[in-house]
Amino acid sequence: IVPRQLVGGYARLGADLTLTKDPARARLVWGFWDAYEGWFGDDAGGFAIPFVFFVGYRAPPFVATLGGGLNLLTIDHLADDTGAGIFSPRGEARLGFDLGRVFVLATSEVQRRWMWGRDDITIVQAGLAFGLGTPFEQPAEPAR
Repeated sequence: IVPRQLVGGYARLGADLTLTKDPARARLVWGFWDAYEGWFGDDAGGFAIPFVFFVGYRAPPFVATLGGGLNLLTIDHLADDTGAGIFSPRGEARLGFDLGRVFVLATSEVQRRWMWGRDDITIVQAGLAFGLGTPFEQPAEPAR
């Protein structure tokens, strides 16, 4: 949802690091992700480089997280008005399935994009995230 835009879309290519003590058991997870993302609408569009920290709970195969972070760089164009900014705040909620090597998450996000050269805007995004990953075995603690 973007001001004065009825329909639009977005795409993101990123990397996600999720940490937990025992991936086979239900427990707290935390991590971060970063990406390159773009959005588009009628005579509008933008680009950002987000960095988000998150915390959540994973009960295989389900996972839910809440996160917050910043757009390190933001460039937006809306109705013949272009601006750029740094360190714009953003928040997110994710809910879905973590199947070990594959994950599917429903995502919802809100961003307040601070700008130089145009008015600040708030963007609300909802979508699906699909990913491939490689679970790593946590090293066992030595016996004492």
